Parts: sequence; structure tokens; C-alpha cells
Amino acid sequence: MWSCRKASRSLLRTAFTAGVVATSPLSLGFVAAPAHAAPGLLPFVVSNDSGRSDATYVYMIARDGSTGAQGYIDAGGTWHAFAFPSSVPAGQPNPAAPDVSIPGPVNGSSETLRIPENMVGGRTYVSFGQKLFFFLSPGGLVEPAPWTSSDPNHDILFDWTEWARSGASFDINTTMVDMFSVPMSVSISGTDGSTQSEGQLVSNGRSNIFNAMASLGGGWANLVYTRPSDGLPLRVEAPSRGLDGGAFSSTFFDGYVNDVWTYYSSHPLTVNTSVGTFTGSVSGTSFTFRDSGGNVIGTLPRPSTAEVLGCAGAMQPGGQPNETAILAVGARVCAALNRATLSTNSRPEYDTQPTSDASAFYGQAVSNQYSKVMHQNSVDGKAYGFSFDDVAGFSPSIYIADPASASMTLTPWTGGSTGGGTITGDPITGPGGKCID
Repeated sequence: MWSCRKASRSLLRTAFTAGVVATSPLSLGFVAAPAHAAPGLLPFVVSNDSGRSDATYVYMIARDGSTGAQGYIDAGGTWHAFAFPSSVPAGQPNPAAPDVSIPGPVNGSSETLRIPENMVGGRTYVSFGQKLFFFLSPGGLVEPAPWTSSDPNHDILFDWTEWARSGASFDINTTMVDMFSVPMSVSISGTDGSTQSEGQLVSNGRSNIFNAMASLGGGWANLVYTRPSDGLPLRVEAPSRGLDGGAFSSTFFDGYVNDVWTYYSSHPLTVNTSVGTFTGSVSGTSFTFRDSGGNVIGTLPRPSTAEVLGCAGAMQPGGQPNETAILAVGARVCAALNRATLSTNSRPEYDTQPTSDASAFYGQAVSNQYSKVMHQNSVDGKAYGFSFDDVAGFSPSIYIADPASASMTLTPWTGGSTGGGTITGDPITGPGGKCID
């Protein structure tokens, strides 16, 4: 959810502003609204089965779906708007947000919170042993960005889930789009008695993930961060975040992208979306797509490595003749680049996207190996390893129109579930050897 159903990029990523550092936020301009408790509060159970003895702190951050105002939900289910400053003096840090933490469950226990209707862009953060730092800017909330060394949350153990409540319906997912730290699962129970769950890792999944990333070597191993104070493997950063601090190569995907662009300069690519089927071909650096009537819907410029990993920029261009259609195409092309399922030689089976055969994913070294590791260590093979990982249904997202309750569980760090979601690759050889609705 921050993650394609997106307003998310994993569900609703575009609805939030994640701060880079406290003095240099990204900004979203919304006017604050008064506090209110909406009818139809949805029970939201936070359970701690982590096996850790640390105190926990929970944060319920969300926007009012009617006004767009950004705020938080207290333990009783009342939403409050943040009071953002009109300005911050030059050279001064952004002021700290008020402490909106809710005491979380200790190991082996649960706490029941409540979510009002019409809340979008929701995130539920949980931290261990220490409260998180949030800041207020004139444009919006500056959220934790621990992949930045100067962020005060850099050495805090925490993670989050993402959700939205449109009217009474509810969407939720776990996410690894930015990083992985704390194993979690989510579930929704419907009024019909059914329950859907996602996000569960395989047995010892957390240690498996850290070990697998370290064993990949190179820039992948650089994405593993160990806390100096106690030697705890704290998190694995997504490569899109590793780029920010120079831990990952800014040219990693360049050769593969060039080969793909070369191949599709003499072969058509067909992309199926929920808004139609479109055909594209490359001329120079431009990948132009047309509808069945031959009308141009838009053009994807050749993307940089950062744009592939972030599924942004060239992958989601604005100002196009049919923006809805080209954004849908861009989501699927970006997923295919991360999964390395676009052809670089005569592989006609890859000339129609999206590819739904998971055995074809990540089959060459130049692919998103971080995402591959996340999927391999998920019980059902679903994970949000990059922004459009929900293309073809591979994200751990749940949607129920008439929910009775929802939950978020901090799952065991050792032991736990069995089974696995191993994705094996069908290598795509070529030069260099190398969801939206």
C-alpha cells in the first residue's frame, strides 16, 4: 500500500512525506483540521510475538480522507490534526512533533487500538526500546528516514505497516520498499467470519534475510546496517535508499536498461493493464506507447538506475497525452526491469507484460536481488520489495470491503513459520550478460 493500488507505493506511499533529515524535509502542503472521532471505529489489534523484552511504542499516523489534513490517531480512535508551523527560520531545525506514541504491547501480549473511517495514507509504526523522532515542517510531517546517517532515528529498532480506510473498507500491507527490520504480519477479518493474512516470514526469516544479503557481497552487502552499540543487525536498506548514501551503485541497471531499449527498438512490447492494452517501441531514448487505435498515450524516457529502483521519474512521467494509461504502463515496465523479465534478445515470451510466472523473476545478476531475498523468505512468496511489486499480484496486500477487525503482529525473530516462497530464475541472456490500476 505504500507500495499498486497506490495511493501507496507499497499502499499509499504517495500520500505521505518521508523526511530525509529533520532540517531538510520533503514537503506536502495541507491545512490542519480539528480533532474528530469518526463513526464506525475499526478494532486494530497490535500483538507482540517477537520474543524481545524491549518496551514497544506504537504510532498511528494518517490523513483525513476528506480534507487531506495530516495527523495521528490516539489510543481511543480519535484523529487529531498536526499543527504545522507557517515557517521555520533559515538555518534552524524543524520543530519536534508532539509525542503521539501509544504504549505498545510487551512480548506475549496485545493492545487493541481503533481506526476511524475515511483515513488514508495510514502508517502504523512500532519501535523497540526507544521512542521515534518526528518533526514538523511548514509543508508536512517529517517522518523517520534512518537510511540517512544524520536522522535521529538512525539507530532505533523500528518498522511499520501501511493501510487505508476508505469509508468502512480497509486495505493493509507490510512493506519492505524502503527497508526491512522487524518481521511483521497483517490480517483482516470480515464480518462474514473470513480472515485474510499476509506478511508472514519463513522460519528464522529475519536472520535468513540478513545472512542472504550479506552473502551477496558488493553493493548488496553494503545495504546491511549493524547497530554499533550492541552489534544488532538493525536493518537492510532497499537499494533505492542505499543510493542516497552512496552504498549502492548508481549505474547498476544502466547496462540492462540500454540492452532492453536496444531490443525494443526493433521489437514491439505489449503491456496489458486494467485500462487497456498498449504497444510500445523505442526510438532513440524514448519508449513510445500507443493504444489499439494507434493513438500515442505517452512516452517513457530511458530511466536511470535510481528511477528503476524507485519506479519514479522516467517510469512515472507527467504531462502525457493519456496520463492514466502511461502511468499504468510505466508501473508494469518498472516491475519488469526490477524483475529482469524484459527481453534483451529474441525472447518473445517476454514481449508481453506483465509476466506472472514467478520462476522467471530475478533470473540474472542485474535484477533487484534485495526484492528477490524478501520474496524468498516470505511464506507465500509475496513481499513489497520495490514500489510496484504488486504488479501481477506479488505484494502482501489485503483488501476487505466490510471488515470486522484488523491486526498487525510482530512475529518471532527465531523459529516461526515453515514453508517458503522461493523464486527461482529463468535467466535472460543478452548483451552484457548481465500496478497500478
